[in-house]
Amino acid sequence: KDEIYLADGAWGVEYEEKLTQLKEFNIHANPTIVNQDELSVKRGIQLNASTKDYITAYKMLRPSNIPMDLTNYNYMNIEYASNYPFTIRLNKDEIDSWNNQAKCFIPSSTTTRTLSIPFHSIQDIKGTNLRMNDVTSISFTLQPNSPSQTEIDLNIQRVSFSKNPTFPLLLDMKNITIYPNTIQF
Repeated sequence: KDEIYLADGAWGVEYEEKLTQLKEFNIHANPTIVNQDELSVKRGIQLNASTKDYITAYKMLRPSNIPMDLTNYNYMNIEYASNYPFTIRLNKDEIDSWNNQAKCFIPSSTTTRTLSIPFHSIQDIKGTNLRMNDVTSISFTLQPNSPSQTEIDLNIQRVSFSKNPTFPLLLDMKNITIYPNTIQF
């Protein structure tokens, strides 16, 4: 069962038409009921494309991209499947430059996967945690930058914001350091 949410923002897709062929972009109802302390993002998407460059699916949190205050939440929860790693951005109204928006990288998973992403893992280009007081949209960018066409499949089943993690935590891979073993046999 789906309802029309007049106070809900729209899903959309953006790509370079000369380098990307959008084959499928479907919006579907979220079948999952969220907890009381969660803010649910209405609807999910199924996207299939072929690209040499990038493709971005985005969800405005409110109509007309009106900012939403997410400071009462600590995690973004996502249920997804993607054959290619992607970048999630929480786009803030006060930031004009796309490259300066807060983002984090999500690993590929060809089977449905669930993750809770701590807000401290979503940072701007300088590694700064941003105050989530004026978020207008969420974007999901897949960017193979390949000399040949790359097939992209992205399924976003569920997105929500919560005070506590709902799913297993996204590991912050940038803090892992690997040292060579100096012992020789």
